[in-house]
Amino acid sequence: MRGAFALPLGASVQNRHVLLVDDVITTGDTLNELAACMKRHGARRVTNAVFARTPEK
Repeated sequence: MRGAFALPLGASVQNRHVLLVDDVITTGDTLNELAACMKRHGARRVTNAVFARTPEK
């Protein structure tokens, strides 16, 4: 999953609080990588909002 996401050319999250919204979280890998991408591009803070979580095994 590492490196799977990038910001569109010309987009900026520098010094912003970014809200990531996902319908279901399973392992958390997608949200972790998205948050890391936002931080690499200068986001001040990243918050995740998730509707549901799959049960742990």
